[in-house]
Amino acid sequence: MSKRSLLILCLLTTVMVVAAWLITTARAPSTEVSKPALFPSLLDRVNDVARIEVASAGDRVVLIRDGDHWLVENRDGYPAILETVKRTVVSFARLKVLESKTRRPELYARLGVEDVESEGSTSRRITLADARGNVLAALIAGRERKGSGVASADKALYVREVGAVQALLVEGDLQMTARPADWMDTMILNVDPDRIYHYTIAHPGTPPIEVRRQSRDVKDYTLTSAPAGTTARSLALLTSQATALNELRFEDVAKAGSITLTDDATVATYRTFDGLVVEAHIATIDGRSWCALTARYDPETVYLPPTPPAAGADGQDAAGAPAGNGDKVRTEAAELQQRLSQWVYALPEFKASMMTKTLDALVKPADAPPPGAAPAASEPAP
Repeated sequence: MSKRSLLILCLLTTVMVVAAWLITTARAPSTEVSKPALFPSLLDRVNDVARIEVASAGDRVVLIRDGDHWLVENRDGYPAILETVKRTVVSFARLKVLESKTRRPELYARLGVEDVESEGSTSRRITLADARGNVLAALIAGRERKGSGVASADKALYVREVGAVQALLVEGDLQMTARPADWMDTMILNVDPDRIYHYTIAHPGTPPIEVRRQSRDVKDYTLTSAPAGTTARSLALLTSQATALNELRFEDVAKAGSITLTDDATVATYRTFDGLVVEAHIATIDGRSWCALTARYDPETVYLPPTPPAAGADGQDAAGAPAGNGDKVRTEAAELQQRLSQWVYALPEFKASMMTKTLDALVKPADAPPPGAAPAASEPAP
């Protein structure tokens, strides 16, 4: 083959390859060519976001920035989880358009992008604004659709910008709920049950129920206030009651003073071997168990064995706790009190039930068989 023929053949091959690439590119879905950002300028302005509102048909949360902190405005300024807010704003800014969907309002509900105010709406309206109230981005978030991007693991969801007609499928993950509790650290306090040696439950107008452990080495609790002719219904029940302050979380929260506990509040008091005293006032208001908590350090209640040994080389004091533990617990109590005194908490029902048990729920007649025991065989007739 001549050099001229070879050159022409090479040129034709190149033209065919380029043409094929152009045709393939033109036919390729947008996910393989480009995925434009839904809000192109937002990623550069994430630090300008000072207000976030998420609304659904049944709930609403408003977050506001206060310096380096974020607060839940419609929960009296309770602190929001900073990392959750940051992650959410960045995820919002990284949304990328995959493809256009319907423009017909009657089809919005299929994608979950109907207006929040619509009957039966399942959508969320999310608005990001700066400190002056200028809206930086606002959209209606609908149903998720997985596997819509380049990789099967990519997440996608249907959205519609607020005020727009066009629904879109976008790449991204918006774990933004309208429940205020989802934006807050709901842990109130976490007291190891092994520290509890004594607790009381006082209902109005009745003597307090009193339960205690005799020492650190004794794991079972004794119902010291059991009336004559009765005994504890279950040792396991008494022990489980002592776990009330372990991972105690709230379902809702309000500023102290904004909710007034009724006069018939039950008072549950928990004392630890090392002097921490936590007192809980619980009352039912509008069908929810609201609780006000206090904490203090009481050196008079620090447990001492009957014959306290002298402190040894292992650094243990007479109470069996590390030497100098009193200062640590005193600090713990002060920090707890400073935080707890500012709020009242709506408790999960199972925790509220533990703190408000009645005496009838804890005792049984002394001669009654334990729960689940087989009835005694009757004596044969003489």
